[in-house]
Amino acid sequence: MRSGDIRFNGQAATVKHHSARGRITRNSGNFTRGSQLLASQYKMTWAGLQVPIWIWLGTFIVLFNIFVWLGLAEHEFQLDLMKLYSAIWTWVGGDKFHLINLTLRNGIVTKVPIGYVPYEPHVVHAWAKTVKIFLTTLVMSAFIAAPIIMWFIMWANKRGSDMLQERHNRGALLVERDVLVKTVSGHIRCEVHARVGAGSAEIERRVRGASAATVALIALGSNDAASPALPTNLLALRRRTTAVKVAWLAPYDLRASSIVTSIAARFGDTVIPLRAQPSRDGIHPVSYRPVAKSLRWGAVAPFRAGVAPAPIARATVLVMSSPLGS
Repeated sequence: MRSGDIRFNGQAATVKHHSARGRITRNSGNFTRGSQLLASQYKMTWAGLQVPIWIWLGTFIVLFNIFVWLGLAEHEFQLDLMKLYSAIWTWVGGDKFHLINLTLRNGIVTKVPIGYVPYEPHVVHAWAKTVKIFLTTLVMSAFIAAPIIMWFIMWANKRGSDMLQERHNRGALLVERDVLVKTVSGHIRCEVHARVGAGSAEIERRVRGASAATVALIALGSNDAASPALPTNLLALRRRTTAVKVAWLAPYDLRASSIVTSIAARFGDTVIPLRAQPSRDGIHPVSYRPVAKSLRWGAVAPFRAGVAPAPIARATVLVMSSPLGS
């Protein structure tokens, strides 16, 4: 159904202007709107990409600090800092032969030109250990962060899918009347099993397969109210009905109404007594509007997702009509 939905199928819809104010003067053109939409799209994409990057970077920082703390001695860490200081000093054009104090292992202090610090054997050894720690951290952080990033991607996909199922549709689409009627008709399906003058036995024979309907309305018993098989037929129909919510129309006839009420009470169904509505023929109410209002089928919405593919609402109507009308 989604492929034929005008909200999702990507087909162009002709929008016509029906304002009585005439031509509307807008404060932005196509370029302004398009550029803002593109900027918003890339900002949202970047916002999503930031999370995996921050996961990996946080993992890397934590591991690097742990490995440095475990793998480098205090003087080696200080020698690495002096190497960086020497590189910055040389880069800004400082005197390479400027003497500085360089603390070696066991607290030995030696004077060396600042430009010679990167080549001092103790500094070279300390820097080599730091590079190994850096490369090891890169590999391990990738292995540790990968499952977390995959979990985030799957969770984000699920959240995006849930948002569509929650029907967060905003705005309005102006289309032609025939397009609207066709679309709305595709979302509301009703299975009707009825024939003018049919009794409960005929409907019971006609309805055999299980239905995917979420709600069902059974209106039987008026034409064959005196039939001894009426309770058996209605009970067989009810046992075959798998709808989440079932409603019965209790006929005007007292015997048939009593049978319908007892079966509905057995299954916890809703009963709408027709005797509460005015009737000209003792079979049909003058108006079905109060009956339709009493159904309250909107209350079944929370159960619909687990029974039938949303957003299609389906109903099964088992109706027995008399020759006088339906």
